[in-house]
Amino acid sequence: MLSRGFSLSLRAIRRQLTAMPCGRYLVRWMHHHTRKPYPGERLWTASQILVESTVRFLRARNREGFDIYFRPYALSHNAGYILGIWTAPRPPSWMSWAPTAMHRAP
Repeated sequence: MLSRGFSLSLRAIRRQLTAMPCGRYLVRWMHHHTRKPYPGERLWTASQILVESTVRFLRARNREGFDIYFRPYALSHNAGYILGIWTAPRPPSWMSWAPTAMHRAP
């Protein structure tokens, strides 16, 4: 049986890949505090990313403090953006403002 955290991560990854369909994705890890990248870059298909062992690997790197980024890869026609995936139980730093934004002003 899969854990709740694994199921949530898998669902988030599927949604992210569905939102930006591509044949291959460049996957990178950047350490949250030091902003240093994990050695190397990976070029994976969506089906490779969605394999259980790959999701477990990504979650393990995320628990070590790495933010995971997926970028659609199209050789020399790459878009100039990187979208992050959050796979850990901690919210990304940009979400820290969300709870206060939900309160209405009097």
